[in-house]
Amino acid sequence: MLVLIIELCLEEEKPVSMKFELSLNNINFKLMIKQNAKENEWAEDLPPKCPPEAAYAPNYETFYRLVKQFPPSEEDFYSHRKLYPEKSFNTNECRAKSLSIFSCFNECAKLLKLPLHRHKKIVQFILPPESGVILQTGNNPAHYSWWK
Repeated sequence: MLVLIIELCLEEEKPVSMKFELSLNNINFKLMIKQNAKENEWAEDLPPKCPPEAAYAPNYETFYRLVKQFPPSEEDFYSHRKLYPEKSFNTNECRAKSLSIFSCFNECAKLLKLPLHRHKKIVQFILPPESGVILQTGNNPAHYSWWK
């Protein structure tokens, strides 16, 4: 079981000191990520050659993600494919089954200007090596895809 400590970010890189553990069963707030990168067990069925060979295990790096509420729910850590199984995305299936995360608070905060994300919150978390694999993807150098 992996537990992520997640903090709410209200200002640039100054998270609220309130920390909690997020839970799949919403009882004790532990985020159980069903993944073991070394054994290639993933939270979702992935297509062949996914994650890409260039993806690597994070090393206790800090990342940011938009969530609908604080504390976040399990759904805040679902991929777009899991949330919208029938939707056609402007990306490949491998990336559709990853989570978008940012290495820079300011880059994540830019998304809050878009109407779709206006009411969301930014959370900060540290990814240990056992949390899956990540890869910088897209045109924004601060954007990463996370397969868990």
